[in-house]
Amino acid sequence: MSTLKFLAPILFLCSVFCSFTLASPGKSYAYRPPSCSELHDMDGNILDYLCPKTGTIRLWVPLSKIDSGLQSLVVLLEDAKFYHHDGIDAEGIMDAIETDIKLGRFAKGGSTITQQLVKNLFLTQ
Repeated sequence: MSTLKFLAPILFLCSVFCSFTLASPGKSYAYRPPSCSELHDMDGNILDYLCPKTGTIRLWVPLSKIDSGLQSLVVLLEDAKFYHHDGIDAEGIMDAIETDIKLGRFAKGGSTITQQLVKNLFLTQ
């Protein structure tokens, strides 16, 4: 398992690099000025906006242009049980609490992708 924890970030970075370097040369996606990112539902309706710090420049790429392997890797790294819970992973939370108590510090997160989204949309930083 420790090998996976070591290799996963490296594979993720390699995938991101390949996604940008292997993009078809005829296609270009314009940089958007520093502004908010739109968060859409499955039907394309805007749910909310995510606003980065001033000066951040993002490259907009449609989801259909992001390799499915990279999408799966991000889900695996962020929330391995994403498809097996309803937004809250109680076992993951308990495991994180146990690890944090044993180490005496906040060392492990237990939130799911869904919980992170809710936090970013509805709570202040």
